[in-house]
Amino acid sequence: MNYIIEYSIAGGSKWVQSDAYPDVYPEAVAQGILDGSIPMYYRMTPVPEPIKKPYRRHAAVTPLELRGAREMLKSAGDYIARQQACNCLNLSTSLKVFGILYDARLAVTRQLEAL
Repeated sequence: MNYIIEYSIAGGSKWVQSDAYPDVYPEAVAQGILDGSIPMYYRMTPVPEPIKKPYRRHAAVTPLELRGAREMLKSAGDYIARQQACNCLNLSTSLKVFGILYDARLAVTRQLEAL
């Protein structure tokens, strides 16, 4: 287990991480630091190990996320259509982009219906 070194402020009623020892130390090193200092001013506090969450791909997996993805894809397609209507985009480019967005929205809709 790893430890941080804290020092006392306000007469021992509050402890904050030490500026002199800002790192995380193994137990032996932290105890060595405390042995060379005044014990009433410093203490070592265990640092919990970080919880390792399983990796999650960036794909929607719940119905709420799928509905949100479908609406975002619909909104992006509408935006491309509006940009094309005002001649702000090249026709071939906007058709390709709209086709990609439409295919993605169709895939998300199918995945949502499969749930």
